[in-house]
Amino acid sequence: MILQSQLTVSCTTVWPMHRQLVVSGFHRSGTSMTMQALVSAGLHAGNSLIGGDPSNPDGHFEDIETVNLHDNWLRSLGSDWCHTDELPQIDATQASTGIATIRDRLDEAQKPWGVKDPRACLFLQHWFSTLQRPAGVFVYRHFAGCLHSLQRRQANELLVNPDTSANAHRFWSHPEVALESWLVHNNAIIAIAQQFPEQCVVISQEAVIHGAPIISAVNDSLSIALDTQCDIGVDASKTAQRKEFCVSSSGLQSQLEHTWEQLQQLAVLPTDHTPKVQWVEPQRADNRIHIPPPSLTSQWDRLGISRSQGAQE
Repeated sequence: MILQSQLTVSCTTVWPMHRQLVVSGFHRSGTSMTMQALVSAGLHAGNSLIGGDPSNPDGHFEDIETVNLHDNWLRSLGSDWCHTDELPQIDATQASTGIATIRDRLDEAQKPWGVKDPRACLFLQHWFSTLQRPAGVFVYRHFAGCLHSLQRRQANELLVNPDTSANAHRFWSHPEVALESWLVHNNAIIAIAQQFPEQCVVISQEAVIHGAPIISAVNDSLSIALDTQCDIGVDASKTAQRKEFCVSSSGLQSQLEHTWEQLQQLAVLPTDHTPKVQWVEPQRADNRIHIPPPSLTSQWDRLGISRSQGAQE
């Protein structure tokens, strides 16, 4: 069930110009933490937002109408949030109309605003062509960390509800699905950042977690004036970090490593904490599961997930 929350920003700022931000990145990359920081610093995000859940206890900071718009587009193409194919082809007029409705509503705040949704990566060209003063704040995380986090989240869901959709098994039985989707989302970020370098800010998740001056970076890059003195609310303890991962190659190794290096080069705040990856053959990958869902308890324990806290990554 989608929960709605009302956010009240305590910081007041004189706005020199009106920016319209798209905040995005692949799922489990730190986009919620980043948007939380931007909202705390004064960015308007709308009044009807998706609330928290065990995997994002502080909230998702996602405008409900924006998420529904993206989901409807993907559903119409027979896809979903973990899209692994070429970028979705949506009619330009239809896309512009849907985005313009959201734009006009958020423009009423008469100050810089932003929409945050990982799915936005798949539709960036439409957002940038429809907004009058578009800019992008993109967050990236190493593909191995994203895969591990998705598996933890799905394991949590399966333990809470073993009868959940078979779709929840896919990151265990086919980990390459998450890796392929990571490529699609992050290559879309790279393409838009290369096309509009002065309108995009690329930041690593690790920079957000370790207290890098992300608000200053956004202000300097996009010429806006979010409040750098606000408590941005980022709690590093809520995000698990690992130094080593075992990943199934699935023929994607070179593509994944190339895209990762491109992100690092584009980032205004890159990371120097790239995890070590042990590449293994698909049938030997430690993270693959060939057992029924009720037996996932042992896998949960092996991944070090606390049953009291769930998968808060």
